[in-house]
Amino acid sequence: MPESDPAVRGPAIEYIKSHKDLVGRGVLDIGVGSGFYGRTLREIFPEADIYGVEIWPKYLTPKHLNWYTGIMLSDAMKLDYGLFSDRISLLIAADVVEHFSKEDAVRLVAGWTARFPFVVITIPIQNCPQGAYQGNVHETHLHQWTVEEVERDLRLKLVRDCGICGLFSKLYRDWE
Repeated sequence: MPESDPAVRGPAIEYIKSHKDLVGRGVLDIGVGSGFYGRTLREIFPEADIYGVEIWPKYLTPKHLNWYTGIMLSDAMKLDYGLFSDRISLLIAADVVEHFSKEDAVRLVAGWTARFPFVVITIPIQNCPQGAYQGNVHETHLHQWTVEEVERDLRLKLVRDCGICGLFSKLYRDWE
């Protein structure tokens, strides 16, 4: 299965660890895929509630149950985020946003940043075309983002340029 860019994983985890005080209530991992972030964050925050959302059930294995408090099978655009409002401090969406049209991504990220105090997103910022993968049409990249677009349209701050992907975030203290 396609996974998030390995070059951005370490910096994303280090960034989250540097703001560990914000993880208190729990984590929501959008697009769990192989479960890298759930597994890694479970090791760092063993007592945290870590929830996941995945649209493609074929990616899920019994091991995911060791890392996640619960996983919902859902399209991120259709999920009722109110279910998590009082339980989640950190939302992470690693290599997810590019799978939506620009308009849908803008709406989705605006909803996340309005609801959750700590949002971490990784997005390809270089030309990175991708189609369906092993029958999963949800793997198709629908928009190629630039750093400028992410900062302007998604209103996220670039934390680190990791080559193919950028690490972006919005903290509650960044809110205007």
